[in-house]
Amino acid sequence: MTPPELDEGLPLERIRDFSLEELLGMAIKAKIGAREFYTSLAKRMEIQALKEKIE
Repeated sequence: MTPPELDEGLPLERIRDFSLEELLGMAIKAKIGAREFYTSLAKRMEIQALKEKIE
């Protein structure tokens, strides 16, 4: 489980507190979240050219 303070971003000075595996997991989680956001956004686009860019 991700500590609640990390939901708002990881301050650079805290990076040393985490293992490489934990940091990689956080990065993967962020990428999955971004993909879900853009997929959802594209589904709501009515302008085809913009929809294609977002996809």
